[in-house]
Amino acid sequence: MRDCVVTAASLGLRPLVLDACWTEPLTKEVVGSVPVAVGRQGQVPDAYACTFARVFHRNLAEGDSVLRAHETACLVLGLIGCTDLPVLHTAPGHLPEAHFLIRSEERPVPPGRPLKPRKSSARLRKPRFPRPPQA
Repeated sequence: MRDCVVTAASLGLRPLVLDACWTEPLTKEVVGSVPVAVGRQGQVPDAYACTFARVFHRNLAEGDSVLRAHETACLVLGLIGCTDLPVLHTAPGHLPEAHFLIRSEERPVPPGRPLKPRKSSARLRKPRFPRPPQA
């Protein structure tokens, strides 16, 4: 397995995601060959593994960094009751927030409308809470 990862890393493999049971020790071993690796410490049900993979890879495809995609996927897993979350390992000198699947010029622009300046009105707004009586 380690030889496959080293070969793939020489061909351009960046993040390595081993979303299977007890893969965290293997991610620790190969993290020197790849900048970032994700593994599991214990047994994981298929539903949780599929949910993590779906959320993690969707966020990478939408332009998020590896760190942000991992955090979002772990947050979703926590919301559905998973207690054994995947662990993100990084090689020395690499920051997971600096690794993207999509180059910056190809990342989508977040949707939204441009902000319009507020219209100033001469009338004052009512206070949200009534003022206490003056003594």
